[in-house]
Amino acid sequence: MNKKIFATVLLSGLIFAGLCNAAEVKTQNTIKGITQLEKKMSLNFINKLQATADNDGISFASQWPEEYFDNSDKNSYLYVIPNNENDTLELVMFNIAKTGSDCFKGESPDFCIPAVSPTIEKYSYKNRFIAEITPDFIDNRNDFTKSEILTKDGKYFDTKNIIKLKATPNANTYKTCTFDKNDKVEKCQTFNKETNELVYTEKLDRKPNLPETENIYRYIKYSADGNKMEEFYYSNGRHIIYDKNGEIKRFAQYNKDKFKFYDTELPDLYIETVFVRDDKDRVIEEQNYDRNHRIVRHYQASYKDDNTIDNIVVKDSMNSAEWTILPIGINDIVNLPFKIRM
Repeated sequence: MNKKIFATVLLSGLIFAGLCNAAEVKTQNTIKGITQLEKKMSLNFINKLQATADNDGISFASQWPEEYFDNSDKNSYLYVIPNNENDTLELVMFNIAKTGSDCFKGESPDFCIPAVSPTIEKYSYKNRFIAEITPDFIDNRNDFTKSEILTKDGKYFDTKNIIKLKATPNANTYKTCTFDKNDKVEKCQTFNKETNELVYTEKLDRKPNLPETENIYRYIKYSADGNKMEEFYYSNGRHIIYDKNGEIKRFAQYNKDKFKFYDTELPDLYIETVFVRDDKDRVIEEQNYDRNHRIVRHYQASYKDDNTIDNIVVKDSMNSAEWTILPIGINDIVNLPFKIRM
């Protein structure tokens, strides 16, 4: 399914606005373009060629305080921008969790799985800064926060929750772990604090005769009755969530060469993007495939001497069309509506 049509269906179900085109810049208090948005919001779109070529006309109120955004340069796959009208910006993204530096260490170790979260973030500015966040619009649509962002002297001051919904409250649990003779974690079990009943078990599979930093290859999570719930492969980033029948419910994979995601809750949603890099490790091609591994759209970039994108050639196999985009730079001032500029 066309992703913009899909986004319209999805967001209407979540009581969001319908499909819109990018708005024209009307005041000098507006930033424009994907590159400027990334800098403002501390984002890093892994599919930068597609994000830029498809959405470079987006605008965002420059009055938003940069300090509000977490400044973590989080990695995200930008799927679609369904609403960018009337000082509103809505992003449908797949955010990739950052892992810590203390993986597999301590009495209660972090297994450091870079989980992919299908997220909707909506930002509005009409004399008030309003943020609406849905961290997982597939599995937890009722997990939603609407907040007012407070400023003082033009700087971020505080966040005031207007609505905060939590689909499932966190259980009161504790964890116990076992270690091998070399103090390497083998498995951990999580129990309900009130009943002491087992909730789930997590374990690591290791390859023998390899250095400690290289021998962990798989994480597995089991329910209390021994059914596989989840597994993650550290070598290639494959992350699989299973349903109660042991069938794949969600598949996500992210590494420097590929991003792939699908979930049986939304059968029309399927993403598979392959990244091609040059000898400077710059992404020069992004290839989008359908379920049958047929290429549907191809993006190819040329770079300037300062490593910024010079132009992007888009080839749409579905419609036998081709065009070229000149991206808006980090310091460009653009007062024209988005269009193909070459």
